[in-house]
Amino acid sequence: MQKKYEKGDQLAGQKNPIKSATILKNIKIILLLAILLSFAGISHAEQTNTIKYLANEPLTLLDLGIYRLNRLVKEDPYGRVIVNYDWGKNKIIIHITIVEHFVNTRRRLNNEKEVYVFVSRMVNSLRTKLGVNYQTGEINSGYTSLENCFRPVHGGKKKNEPESLKEDLFDMVEILVTFEGENFTMKGKTVLKGTGINFEE
Repeated sequence: MQKKYEKGDQLAGQKNPIKSATILKNIKIILLLAILLSFAGISHAEQTNTIKYLANEPLTLLDLGIYRLNRLVKEDPYGRVIVNYDWGKNKIIIHITIVEHFVNTRRRLNNEKEVYVFVSRMVNSLRTKLGVNYQTGEINSGYTSLENCFRPVHGGKKKNEPESLKEDLFDMVEILVTFEGENFTMKGKTVLKGTGINFEE
């Protein structure tokens, strides 16, 4: 015999949509409150005077430029590179140390003449990269990689930028090269806006 269900019995087997929505809303509120309480419980350590000092010091275009130039020069395998500004000499120094053991040359550099040729090519490559014609020692026209290192993040010129910025930067850069071979060491010095390189006797 088939059992007959009344209308009330059919509704009893179904979920109440209004009640389900209310429960879901309450769960969301509880989760939100839990998250807010967890953040409220986080305590921050007291900052030291050193951190306060570093956080309040502004980053200058000189700082940013030296950092960018350091990264730019390191893109090519010149050797160990350190770029810094010498306040006493008012010079930007690019110091490159070449260790023969780690240089990817096809053969060993046996004498000073071979080292001179190798280092000269490397310095000329650096001059070209930064914006100097290594044959004439003249600065290339238009924007150069060197000056772009010392421009704002958004690029272009600032209103108070000196007209001589480009020329001044190229006049300031010196290149120091130290070659460390297995049997001898050589040290050379030159300027970016120039040709060749002079080695110490």
